Amino acid sequence: MLYRVQPYGAVTWTDTPQSLVDLVLAEEMDLDRLEWQTADQPAQIVLDMALRYGVPTSTGLAVGMRYPGQVARPAMLRDLYRQIREHRASAAYQAAEAQVNAVMGEDYAAYGRELDARIDESSARSIAEAEEEAAELYRAPLRQELVDHWTKLGGATPVDLRAT
Repeated sequence: MLYRVQPYGAVTWTDTPQSLVDLVLAEEMDLDRLEWQTADQPAQIVLDMALRYGVPTSTGLAVGMRYPGQVARPAMLRDLYRQIREHRASAAYQAAEAQVNAVMGEDYAAYGRELDARIDESSARSIAEAEEEAAELYRAPLRQELVDHWTKLGGATPVDLRAT
């Protein structure tokens, strides 16, 4: 599966099987000939990854979904962990927890606190790992031939390539 980004900010995706994508690329056909659908993915992330790992199309750049997905993963994990913390802090959760702990006793309550601490540690570790994986993707240099293609199509010159 691929994302495609175009200079006017449109992001689309195709669920075309990789074997067919490989065939299209091997035959040097334009990936724009595939069936594309509107995607709900930040254009900047897709562009950042496409300029490093993508392939040109006649109207933009295409890149495997795994790259933008890995870059977006830390934010997704942070949001999920925020939701967990908000749920734990809610009055309904705290009331239910107090009722269960009153019936089950202090050992059960202690186990619940230990489990919450493990979830906190695991969440922090997962977020840190995802951030490192995303940073690793960003460490790859922009490919000049993709930057040239992008700007030829009317896309803005990426900031880190502009003359200073």
